[in-house]
Amino acid sequence: MKKILLPVIAASALLITACGEVTVTDLTEDITPTDVVVEPVVATYTVDAAASTLEWNGYDAAAPDNHYHKGTVGIADGSITTTDAMITAGSVNIDMTALGYTEGAGKDGPITSADSAVFSGLLGHISTNEIFNTMEIGTASFTVTSCDEAGITGTLNVMGSDVEVMVPGAPAMDGDAMTLTTDWFEVNIASAVPFFTVPEGDEPAGMRLSMKLNLTANK
Repeated sequence: MKKILLPVIAASALLITACGEVTVTDLTEDITPTDVVVEPVVATYTVDAAASTLEWNGYDAAAPDNHYHKGTVGIADGSITTTDAMITAGSVNIDMTALGYTEGAGKDGPITSADSAVFSGLLGHISTNEIFNTMEIGTASFTVTSCDEAGITGTLNVMGSDVEVMVPGAPAMDGDAMTLTTDWFEVNIASAVPFFTVPEGDEPAGMRLSMKLNLTANK
């Protein structure tokens, strides 16, 4: 047995001497992983004009339940861009010539569709240059400028003037469809339409305008 072991020990010593010191790589060395880049999900939707509505309510701030006029205005077309399911860009064109009157109230009480003459007269008055002037300026537009949890901020171009508008709410996605339904929100267009004045001070006087949007768009 001794005769066998001695050559093996000698050979091992010779091998270590020939190769020098054996170094073991430190496997605890920091390894920097490649950063994972998550691309945002961007989608573009085309506005479904037939399925979308824009309602308006012009009311006396001092008596909003007793003096008001409500109606609709047409959505012409538009496109909306979302990033990670939030609206980040887009524009909607509004057909002001498709102006409708639905209900109201005045000094003589409620105004109903049964009185077609009053309805026709009010719609004609609202369409004149005293208010919306739809005969001369038949279109308006809304362009998105920013978006956050509270809603969408954008520029409403109406009667040739730009007005900043805050549209509350967030879009809801269902497959390739997107919907945005809001409560009534205030629109200060006094700079564009003097009829909707907002007087200084704390007195709740003057005519105000609010709107309600039901928007449907599809990929």
